[in-house]
Amino acid sequence: LSEICDGICAYIENPDIDVAGLMEHIKGPDFPTGGIIMGRQGIIDAYNTGRGKVVIRAKAEIEDRGGRQVIVVTEVPYMVNKADMISRIGEMIRDKKIEGISEIKELTNREGIRIEFFVKKDANANVVLNTLYKQNRKYEFQKLREQLPSNIRTGIDAKGPQGETFTDSFPFRIQFDTVFQQFL
Repeated sequence: LSEICDGICAYIENPDIDVAGLMEHIKGPDFPTGGIIMGRQGIIDAYNTGRGKVVIRAKAEIEDRGGRQVIVVTEVPYMVNKADMISRIGEMIRDKKIEGISEIKELTNREGIRIEFFVKKDANANVVLNTLYKQNRKYEFQKLREQLPSNIRTGIDAKGPQGETFTDSFPFRIQFDTVFQQFL
């Protein structure tokens, strides 16, 4: 929310601000389940045209536990059902589409998401992690990598339903006293 407020303040200070100027204040979407946004082009497209595709993948780290490597997922892409994702990955392991994982533990609690993939001793954890990302994308299962379409309107140079731009309709759509009375 603070980024949005910074963007509004920047617009008030400079009504001629362009999308690149707004992006200095509003970096991109923030998803409740976390994840890592891959690339910025989808965000730039969404901010410029109102439409774009944001690719998000799970946040994973490789931990060493007494000579054994464990892939730990602490954030999953938005709108991915964690239980389905684990079940599908289990199926892919059983079907030998993914090799190198000996065990999966789901340890999510109030503190946050935690899914552990125990890597077999003869496997390379980085290769296994890349295979998880690749196989999940290839088979379109509940994913460690997700592509989300976005339909937003930053307003600057984006056309509305009647062909108006945000700057054309700004004074009529947002009356600051009303906003302040309603929300403060």
